[in-house]
Amino acid sequence: MSCFTKKRQRSEKKPECLRCGRCCILSDGRPCDYMIMYLTAPRSYCMIYPRRIGAILRTGQICAKRSELKKNFEECPYNE
Repeated sequence: MSCFTKKRQRSEKKPECLRCGRCCILSDGRPCDYMIMYLTAPRSYCMIYPRRIGAILRTGQICAKRSELKKNFEECPYNE
């Protein structure tokens, strides 16, 4: 790997999640049971984050990567 390639990889930062929790709302409009919302700041925490992908959330719903969601959320760095 060339020095140029390494430098380019460092400069191409991945979007950083704002942890707002808007993409953790299930199809029935309720938040995911594994999500904790902090009252002091618009931040959330996922209790199963390291093993969330593919986890069954409710009947017929599984957790997916944010990049697989085809919705745009206000100020989300993952919007297309």
